[in-house]
Amino acid sequence: MFGDNRAHELDTTVAGGLDTGNHTPLPVTPGLQALGYDSAANQLAIVSGGSAHFFDRITGGNVSSLVLVNGDNQVDGLDIDNGEVWHSLDVSAVYRNSRADGSSIAGGSPFLPGGSGGYSGVERVDIGANTFVIVVNDASNPRQLCVHQLDATEIGCSALPNSRYEDLAFDGRYLYAADLNSSRIDKIDVIVDGGSIFVDTPEPVS
Repeated sequence: MFGDNRAHELDTTVAGGLDTGNHTPLPVTPGLQALGYDSAANQLAIVSGGSAHFFDRITGGNVSSLVLVNGDNQVDGLDIDNGEVWHSLDVSAVYRNSRADGSSIAGGSPFLPGGSGGYSGVERVDIGANTFVIVVNDASNPRQLCVHQLDATEIGCSALPNSRYEDLAFDGRYLYAADLNSSRIDKIDVIVDGGSIFVDTPEPVS
């Protein structure tokens, strides 16, 4: 999470989450939007000014930037995975581009069209041999958590128990959803609770 112009590391194994005290200064501060993590490079990424800015997780140094497609709009969701950058726009589409140069991945420009609204979160999730793309559809009321295959085919959607999820993250087992209205992060177990994520209403543990 980020605040006071720093990225804060949380220990999610502790009930309620625990700030570990490890803080990284952000290389850019105006207009901060989504936060992401590139595990391959061990770098954090922050969206500001229409670009994703990558920087070292400990020092905040070694900064590089990547211009995002339509990134001058509000970017609510950011995910870096498998050499790709995924970002979702608050009032438009979901995009899938190369981490190296920002070029569009086949079928990724856009991956999902904006339609009547936008997407306040996107996360690529690899579970075993299966790959899913999970988005928060903020055009619906209440918002929905929608699951897609990598070719954008929709598997299904679930109404969210909380009104305003903004951004998603995944650590290999748990899906984390930031609930802006309640100033909290919901933690959803995709192994134990996987059926409810992909078929029915999620049951998050906050």
